[in-house]
Amino acid sequence: MGFFGSKLRTATDAKGLTCKGTAKQAKKLVRSFFQRPNCGSWAKSPEQPCYTLEQVETILSAEEGQLRSILEALAFTGMRIGELVWLTWNDVDFENGFIQVRPKENWKPKNGRPRAIPMHDRVRAVLRQLPRKHRWVFTAEPSKKYLQGGHRISRVHTLEKLKKLLGKLGLEATCTHSGTSLRAIARTTVCRHFNSSSGWATPTCRW
Repeated sequence: MGFFGSKLRTATDAKGLTCKGTAKQAKKLVRSFFQRPNCGSWAKSPEQPCYTLEQVETILSAEEGQLRSILEALAFTGMRIGELVWLTWNDVDFENGFIQVRPKENWKPKNGRPRAIPMHDRVRAVLRQLPRKHRWVFTAEPSKKYLQGGHRISRVHTLEKLKKLLGKLGLEATCTHSGTSLRAIARTTVCRHFNSSSGWATPTCRW
C-alpha cells in the first residue's frame, strides 16, 4: 500500500468508515495534497523551480545541525516556513503519524484552515532527535531579548541562511525567492515518494 496509502488507511480506520466512506475520505485527503497531472505544472512561473531529488539531497548533505533538520522537515512535509516556525509539540502526533497545521494565538495558516500532513519517515526521524524542553518544535538560541532561549526561530533568518546555502551550491540562479524554493523541495520529494509507493494515479501537490 505504501506510505500515503497507510496514512489514508489510518485516517479512515480511526473513523470507522465503510468501504464507500473510505473511498470518499481517501479522495478528500489526496485532493488536499495533490491537484494536477505532473510535477512541472506546480510552478506558477518558470522562476519557481521544482528541484530534482538529487538536488534536494545535495542541499541537505551540505548542511548540519538545526538548519538541516529544518530543511529536511520542510522537504518532506510541504509546510510553509511560517507554518514550521509556529509548529508546537502538541501539533506532532507520532502515534498516528500526522503533523497538524492549525491556527495559534496571533497566527493562522495562509488560508486560515487547519490541515493534517502525513508524517514521512524522514521527518519522524528528525523530530525524534529534537529536544522537547520548550513549546516550539524548532527553537532559537538565547539572545539579548530572550536570555533563556527556547523562543520560535526567525522566518527571515532561516530564509537568509537558505539563500546563502543555495548560493554556495550554485543553485541561487534557479531560485528568485528562497521561500518558494522550500516548497519546491517538497514538491519534488513528496511527489516522487507518493508516486513510487502509494499505488495511486500520478497526482500533483497543492501546497
